[in-house]
Amino acid sequence: MTCFLFKATLSDVEKKGEAAEQELRSKVREVLMLEGEMEDLERQIKVLRNRCATISRENTQIQMVISEEEENARLASVKFDAYRTKMEGHRAAALHAASQTEAHKELEEKKVLVQKLKQMKEQLREDLENPNGNTVQIREVDALKWEISERKMTVAERREQLRKEFETHVQLKKELEVHMFPLYSRNACQHTRIVLLNHTAPKVMFIFCYF
Repeated sequence: MTCFLFKATLSDVEKKGEAAEQELRSKVREVLMLEGEMEDLERQIKVLRNRCATISRENTQIQMVISEEEENARLASVKFDAYRTKMEGHRAAALHAASQTEAHKELEEKKVLVQKLKQMKEQLREDLENPNGNTVQIREVDALKWEISERKMTVAERREQLRKEFETHVQLKKELEVHMFPLYSRNACQHTRIVLLNHTAPKVMFIFCYF
């Protein structure tokens, strides 16, 4: 009866051990999946950083062009104002000729160019404010950084939990072996005996204990 209980207890422990090992393998697979997701997020961040860097360079170049053209337009306007002041005395007579001068043509061209650049500047400002703009992309990068940080913390916590569960499993197995070994030895001594009986017809009887 004691042997049967011992076998049942040992079988139950082995089943629990197998279940614990399966659970550990499942959690290890989960950790590997999380690590794969982290790698994908890191690749996405790299792509977004490159896009932000490209947009920043383009913004800088456009701002430089706008500044240069605005300065050129200002200089052209100063030249034209000086010319207009000089011709104020005979405005009516010189108005037609002044409209044909190179300075006037240059001023009109500069005005058109400045107007286009202002439109480009306004469009750039709108692009920076829309969901696909540089500012929003930077926010997306920050959000992805925060998500990766959270994933890293989750992976670390899962690993620590797996380590503690593994240590607990090993400790329980050791304790079970320590407690069950004396019982096993005592049952073996009680069930294994050799009895020699009868002087005229000696017989040898063996009693076996099945475990």
